[in-house]
Amino acid sequence: MKKTNDEIQAANVVLIDMDGENKGEMTLESALKEAMELGMDLVQMGDQDIPVCKIMDVKKIEFEKKKKIKKSKNKVAKLKEIRFTLQTSQHDIGFKSKHIDEFLENGHKVKLTIKSMNKRQDVNTHMNSFMNMLSSITKSIKTPHKIDGTPNISRNGYSVDIIAQ
Repeated sequence: MKKTNDEIQAANVVLIDMDGENKGEMTLESALKEAMELGMDLVQMGDQDIPVCKIMDVKKIEFEKKKKIKKSKNKVAKLKEIRFTLQTSQHDIGFKSKHIDEFLENGHKVKLTIKSMNKRQDVNTHMNSFMNMLSSITKSIKTPHKIDGTPNISRNGYSVDIIAQ
C-alpha cells in the first residue's frame, strides 16, 4: 500500500495536483497543507530521493477498487448442462444449440450430456453413435468454442464440457 499523509517521511516532495499538473518541489508540510485545504489526501507515488506525491481522495479510490473487485466476482462462470439422447432429432439439436450459443456468449461453461435410452446396453457399444451425435452438436454451435478437458464416459452416457474461445 502506498504511504499517505503523515506516513510520508521525506522533507521535500514533488507535488502533483488533482488535475495531474506538476506543482514542483516543495516541503512536505506545504504539500500536506495544500491537500488538507482541498479536503484530499497526499499519496506518495514512488520511493525516489525526492518522492513524487499526488493529491487525491484515497477513500474514493479504495471504494472504486472494492466496487470493481465485487463486480468482477459477480461474473463467475456457471456450469450449464444441456442434455441430449441418441434419439434427439436434428431440429431439437438446432434449438438446443441456440441456448448453448447464448450460454457461451455470456461466459458460461456448458456441459453436453448425451444419454443412451437403453440402460442395459453398454456405453462402448454406442461409442460411434455418441461421437456422431457430439460432432453434430458441435457443428451446430455458432459461437467459437473448444472442448475443455477430457470426455467423461459413465455407465449409460457420455458428457463433455465446452467453453468459449
